[in-house]
Amino acid sequence: MNTIDKLPANLSSTDVKLARGQFGWTMYEFARAPSATLIFMFIFAPYFTQTVVGNPIEGVKYWGLANTIGGVAIACLAPFVGAIVDRMGRRIPWMIGAFLVLAIAESLLWFAMPGTNGGLRLGVIIALIAIIAFFVELTTLLHNAMLDSVGPSSQTGRASGRGYAMSNTGSLIAILLILSCVILPAQEIGTFAFLPHSPVFGLDPVYFEHERIVGPFVATWLLLFAIPFVVLTPDNPATGLSPANAVKAGMAQLFNTIRQARKVSNVGRFLVGRMLYNDAIIALQVYSAIYGAGVFGWNSVDILAFAILLAITCAIGSMVAGHLDSRFGSRRIIIVANVAMSICIILMVSSSPGMILFIPMTEPDPLNALPLFSSIPEMFFLATFLVLGAVGSMILVCSRAMLAKISPLKMMTQFFGIYSLSGYATAFLGHALVSSVTGITGSLQFGMLSTLILVAAGLAILFTVKETRAADLEVD
Repeated sequence: MNTIDKLPANLSSTDVKLARGQFGWTMYEFARAPSATLIFMFIFAPYFTQTVVGNPIEGVKYWGLANTIGGVAIACLAPFVGAIVDRMGRRIPWMIGAFLVLAIAESLLWFAMPGTNGGLRLGVIIALIAIIAFFVELTTLLHNAMLDSVGPSSQTGRASGRGYAMSNTGSLIAILLILSCVILPAQEIGTFAFLPHSPVFGLDPVYFEHERIVGPFVATWLLLFAIPFVVLTPDNPATGLSPANAVKAGMAQLFNTIRQARKVSNVGRFLVGRMLYNDAIIALQVYSAIYGAGVFGWNSVDILAFAILLAITCAIGSMVAGHLDSRFGSRRIIIVANVAMSICIILMVSSSPGMILFIPMTEPDPLNALPLFSSIPEMFFLATFLVLGAVGSMILVCSRAMLAKISPLKMMTQFFGIYSLSGYATAFLGHALVSSVTGITGSLQFGMLSTLILVAAGLAILFTVKETRAADLEVD
C-alpha cells in the first residue's frame, strides 16, 4: 500500500496534491536503488573484477579507478551544478536528462564481455562505470534538493524516511527478481521447484549473459519507475535565466556563499559532522560482508541471505526514523542513533568463533546444525549488525531531513551539492582507518572497532549544531 492509498476521504485537494508529490518523490529512490545494489555491489562488480578483467586483484584496481573517477567528478562539480540549478529554478528537466544518460550507460554494460569476445574495450567499460557512478550521485543530489518542495518542515523527516524505505524495497525486489529468474537458474539450482529451469529470455550463461543482463535490467527499471517521480513530484518554477546567465549567476552565488560562510556556519558544522559519521557508516557497510567471510567463513549464499535481511531491516529503520523525526526532530534522532550505532559496533566485534561478548564459550554450540549462520556468535553478530543497519538508516534519513531544515531556502540545491561533496571528500577515511588498524593489529575486529573514532568525532561536532534554518545570503 502506498502513500496515496492511505489518504483519508476527507482530505482537501491540497493535501491530496501534497501526498501525491511525496509519493512521486519517493519513487525516485525505488527507481535508482537497483543501480547501486546490482551494479556496484552484488552482481556486476564481481563479474567485472573476476571475469571481465580475469584477475581479481587487477579487477579491484580497475573497479576502484572507475569509482574514483566518478567520485572525483561529482565532488568537483556538485556544488557548481547545485548553484546553477538553483538559479534556473526547475530541477525536473535536469533529472530527465540525467536519467536518459544513466540508462544509456547502464544498457551499454550488456557489451562488457571478457577478453577478445567482441565486446567493449576495458577502457570503455571503466569509463561507463565512472559515468554511471557520476550520474547516480548527480540525480541523488537533485532529488535530495527537492525534499523541501514536497511538504513543510514538519513532514521532511517522514518523507525522507519513506524515500529510504522505498530504496531498500526496490533493492530487495530487484535482487529477488534477478536471482530467481536469472542467476540461480543459470547455476542450475534444481532444488527449488518454483524457479525456472533456465534463465528467462533464453539468456546463455556460456556467454555470461545472465550477468551482463544486469545493465539493461536496471536501465529499464530506472526509466519505468522514474515516470511517477517525473509526473507527480512538484518542481520549482523556472526563473527565466538562460543557461549562460545561470552559469554566471550560479558561480557568483557559490563564491558569495564562500565569502559569507560565517553566516551559514551552523550548516557548515553540520556538514562536517555528518561527513565523519557518514564515513563510519560507509566503512561498516563495505566491510560487513568481508568481516562475515573473514571471521565466520561466510560463503556467497550466507552473504546473499545477509544482504536480503539487511535490506529489510534498513527499510524498517527508515520508516521508523521518518516518524521519530517528525515527533522529536532530526538532530535528536541523529545523536541517539549514533550512540546506538556505537554500542552495536562494540557488541558486533565482541563475537567471533567460539566467543561472544568477549567471553569464550565452553558449552557445545546448539546451532551448529543450521544451514546458515550456524553458531551462537555468528547469529549474535548477524542480529547486532541488522540493528546497526537499521540505526544507520535512521541516521541517513534524519541527516538528509536535517539539511533540508537548516539550509537557506533559496540555496537548497547548492547546499545539497556541498552535501554530496562532503560525502565523497573523505570517503576514503573510513576505509583507510579500518585497513590500517587491521594491518597493524592483525585483527579485523580492531579494524572495525576503529570506526568509533569517526562516530565520536562526528557526534562531538553535532552537539554544536542547532536545528534552525539559515537565512538566505545577501547578494553582493
